[in-house]
Amino acid sequence: MEPNKTYPNIKLASRKDKAIIHKIIIDSFSHDEGFKWMLKATKNPKKLEALIDYIIDESFNKGFIYINDDHCGISIWQTQKKEPFSINIITRSLKLLVSLKLVTLLRLIRFESLSHKQFPATGEFVYLMNLAVLPNNRGKGYASELMNPILDHYKSQNISAFLETSNFDNISLYKKKGFNLDKTVHFDSASFYFMST
Repeated sequence: MEPNKTYPNIKLASRKDKAIIHKIIIDSFSHDEGFKWMLKATKNPKKLEALIDYIIDESFNKGFIYINDDHCGISIWQTQKKEPFSINIITRSLKLLVSLKLVTLLRLIRFESLSHKQFPATGEFVYLMNLAVLPNNRGKGYASELMNPILDHYKSQNISAFLETSNFDNISLYKKKGFNLDKTVHFDSASFYFMST
């Protein structure tokens, strides 16, 4: 269920916005420790691009993507909705397998399993899979603005929200939006902070 209230300065993205969404994430996360840890076994120079393509396509089928009017920030949300098995899933998965080593895919599956353990076994929930604001536009309130439609809607329905971040500095922002730090997990050079409302 997506929010039907209109929020100024942001819109629900469509597949036509995919190139913009892709660029914002790549430019925002090219030095992110979490992504580096997930992808370090793969030498393909386009490995982050391949993973982001996969995430965007999956999220259009399982949730919502918001983009701001200035095209400098996005938020990607997924829900408990199951994506129906299709040729799209097969194609998307094969493309990722070709781009990344098997060891990397196994690491991604392991991380996804850990992430999904925080979700309730039944009922609705919403998961902030990615929040990206271009480096030169941070500190201007865009991140908060991009979370508002989903958080306001799901809070009014008494439905929990979940996320994880590998950037310790982001925890204070998420706490201001009503998230609590539930768990911290360390992997080699990266730490992940799991949060929920």
